[in-house]
Amino acid sequence: MAWYHAFPAALDIPEGQVSRRLHVVGRDGEREIVVGVRFAGTEEEEVYSFSNEGAVRWRYRPTETLRFGGEPFTGPWRIGDVLIEEDGQATWVAFTHHTWWPSFVVRIDEQGRGDIRFVSTGWVTELELFRNGSGSYIVAGGLNNEYDAGALAILDPTRPAARSPQTPDSPYTCISCPTAQPHRYFVFPRSELNTVTGSPANIVRMIRTLPDKLEVRTEEVNDSSVQSFGVYELRGDFSLAAASVTDLYWDLHRRLEKEGRISHTADTCRRERSFSDKIRVWRGDGTEHASLK
Repeated sequence: MAWYHAFPAALDIPEGQVSRRLHVVGRDGEREIVVGVRFAGTEEEEVYSFSNEGAVRWRYRPTETLRFGGEPFTGPWRIGDVLIEEDGQATWVAFTHHTWWPSFVVRIDEQGRGDIRFVSTGWVTELELFRNGSGSYIVAGGLNNEYDAGALAILDPTRPAARSPQTPDSPYTCISCPTAQPHRYFVFPRSELNTVTGSPANIVRMIRTLPDKLEVRTEEVNDSSVQSFGVYELRGDFSLAAASVTDLYWDLHRRLEKEGRISHTADTCRRERSFSDKIRVWRGDGTEHASLK
């Protein structure tokens, strides 16, 4: 054993989240370990940074209070995802409210100082880094509770902190948050099968960064028999390249036809319905566009 650290209380790492919460970073010939922890018996979560020798470089505990429609939302805040910048100079963490829908993304510097960069009306559970000819962007995926649908924010770290675009003066508008808009913001419509099966809103479950494009997947149906995703491809300039669903979606469609829960065929649906038509898109100036093809 090279070293160990005694935390102030027993830990309770959520099942299946070790890969999201534990990161080993190499910088200047040294290793840094960044880990998000939850303390057993409480809702408290913190992010720790350890040196190669096991010394605590910094620790960050979210204590923010956000106000939506006049109602305050305090912690405890839970870790949704952790992202380390390519040069290791900063750590990005998505925090979600332990019960309700508010969420925020914070940038933590090398001294452990946190700076909120994005506030969301809905959980942010996925973070990725994407580079194009214009620079580096933080991609934050999850859900927007006002629109009851999956959402994706493209954040420009060089621009002012932002919040998700919401209906003005609604209970979902944050009144104690940054007022700028993300570089791009997408809301993906719930699919027919998502509605027919009574599934939860189609939260973004995966973001893949590929050469010159992004692939975003929304969980449309998830039950004991089938899991189906919406698949959206964005070009390097964040315009929409394609919108579709996985093959399991059509398998389930045919099964629901036989059960009489859908009156049209999968082939008809494929020909006549477009998964891109109802995508909502906002630009950085706050203007909404029907699509960005």
